[in-house]
Amino acid sequence: MTVEGTTTGSIRVDFAEAVPKAFKALISFDAAAREGLDPALVELVQIRSSQLNGCAYCLHLHTSEAREAGESEERLHMISVWREAGSFFTEPERAALGLAEAVTLVSGGGVPDAVYRRAAATFGEEELARLLAVILAVNTWNRIALSTAKAPGAAPRRARRYRREPGGRLTRAPEGRPPFPPRGGQSPSGGGGRMPQRASSAAPKAWSAGAA
Repeated sequence: MTVEGTTTGSIRVDFAEAVPKAFKALISFDAAAREGLDPALVELVQIRSSQLNGCAYCLHLHTSEAREAGESEERLHMISVWREAGSFFTEPERAALGLAEAVTLVSGGGVPDAVYRRAAATFGEEELARLLAVILAVNTWNRIALSTAKAPGAAPRRARRYRREPGGRLTRAPEGRPPFPPRGGQSPSGGGGRMPQRASSAAPKAWSAGAA
C-alpha cells in the first residue's frame, strides 16, 4: 500500500488504498461542507489555505479547477495579496479569505474576534458553518498531500467538474474523480477510478491524481 513518484522521491503510503473508509468519509465531509456555497468562493478559500500550507499538489488542483469554473487569471494572481487588492474581490470573498487565513494559521493566536465577526456579519449561521467546514476540509487534504508527498500535475486529466445550468448558474458536475486515486487508478471500491455515487447525490471531490 505504498506509492512511488512522490515529490521527495521516497515511497509513501497510498492513503486512499490503505484507509478507504477514512478516505471516503473525508470525501463525504468535503462534499457536504460545500453544499449551497458559491463554487468560486470555495475555490478561493481552498487556494489561499493551500498557499499558506505550502501544498503544491492542492494549489495546482484548485487553481486548475478555479479556471475551469471561469475564474480570471487576474484574480488568481491577486489571492495571495487579497488585502492589498481588495477591489478584485467582493466583501463575502474578503471575509471568507480572512477567515481561511485565521483558521489555517490558528496556531499563531487562534481566530481573532474581528475576523470572526466580519465573517459572521457577512454569512448566515449555516453558511458560516459550511465555510468553516470547507476550510477544515482543505487543511486536512493539504496535510495528507504533504505527508504523503503528492506530486502536482501527476494525474491524468479528469472530467470537467463544473457545469452551467440554464440561466447561467454554476454547479458541480454530478460525478468526478476522488482525491488521491489509489495505485492503478482504481477507487477503494474497485470502481475504475471513480467513487460510487452517494445517496445525497453530492459529487465526490475531484482531484488530479498525483491532493486537497
